[in-house]
Amino acid sequence: MQTTSTLAPKAVPAANLDPFRIAAGMIRNDALLLFPLLMFLAVPTLLDVGLSSLGTSWTAGLMVLDRLFQIAVVAYIAVRWRNRLDATRRSRAMPLRIASRIALVSLASSFVIFMPLSMFMVTLNSGLEYVFLALCVAGCVWSLRVLFFFVAVSVFGMTVRPGLSAVTGLSRQNPMLALKSLISPAAYVVLLSGIALIPAPDGRSLICSTIASVAEGVFWIMSTYTGLGCALVVFDDRYWREAGLDQYRQERLSTLGAQGGVGLAKLVVPRTGIFVLVIGVLFTLGNLARQFTLPPAAKISIESVKVADRSIRLGLSIEDSQYHFRGFNVAAFSIASKTGFAQSDRLVAASSKPEGQEILSSLPSDSGDRRQLYLTFSTSKSKDSLRVADNMWLWYKAAPLLPISPEQMVFE
Repeated sequence: MQTTSTLAPKAVPAANLDPFRIAAGMIRNDALLLFPLLMFLAVPTLLDVGLSSLGTSWTAGLMVLDRLFQIAVVAYIAVRWRNRLDATRRSRAMPLRIASRIALVSLASSFVIFMPLSMFMVTLNSGLEYVFLALCVAGCVWSLRVLFFFVAVSVFGMTVRPGLSAVTGLSRQNPMLALKSLISPAAYVVLLSGIALIPAPDGRSLICSTIASVAEGVFWIMSTYTGLGCALVVFDDRYWREAGLDQYRQERLSTLGAQGGVGLAKLVVPRTGIFVLVIGVLFTLGNLARQFTLPPAAKISIESVKVADRSIRLGLSIEDSQYHFRGFNVAAFSIASKTGFAQSDRLVAASSKPEGQEILSSLPSDSGDRRQLYLTFSTSKSKDSLRVADNMWLWYKAAPLLPISPEQMVFE
């Protein structure tokens, strides 16, 4: 395999360098590292699967751990290529210091996006949701502006403030470059996840869901290479000189572009990414359509029906020995006629306790043993009108599941 120490026949001006061919060249050089890096990123997902099977949940901790693993991979790839681009071999990067700087800005980027997003969900229909939505959009814009910060600190050795100043300046000169670097990585993840979930789009299959989650690591690996390729082309000459990387810079970058080749480079360019994204979205939409009509894997039977004015309460017996209630959405029940004419307004309670008032979204997946579930629906109908109803069905998502027999009804 050709290495980056081999000089190209002729230096190519920075303006003529193709960032995606450079990214492709890096990917080709690191081909043997890609799968180990993907497996490293899969560790938090596999831990989550293991803890869930034991009935233990550590969601918040695993989210932080997942983010730290992502930062570690980004820092590793960037530092690796900083050292390979250093012709003098005199200055070596300090990975832990670099990773800590990347983590600071990366976690800040996550905060300015997900905090307003969570507040948006909490404040729906209050009038404040538009404020938090605007803050979320602003957070996304800021995150794109500082996307190449990891290159500033890992390749060019900048500290936090100069690094942020440098990359925000680059974003003003090239406002769409950061977004372009993310299109193909995101597209391939959407496609791979959509394909992985075809056998079980509702998440009931542990294998399919795990593969879909592991596929997300492709985004972090691929976007690091495309981000490096784009940033190395647009960073000003003075940053290269200050970092001691200017010697043979053009030759090394043009060699990487030649190593990337036309074929591999075409796979990472934004135009291909848009095409792949369209296909991935079609797979995802198909999975969503199937998910709404797919019957639950759990075995369900109606044990009791209690009818009062403006409410219907069902007692269900459910069991799922095969999938342990994975992908089972408790809040997806409704009552309607077999043809879909609504007989209830909404689900107001879904609990494992007879008098519980909470609405569960899922059930513990440590065991699929038989258990009781109590559903309460509000309705605009009186119990007298419900007494003569003879076409009531319990629906799950967008499909009728079980008939509700008048003989089962107890009027209170």
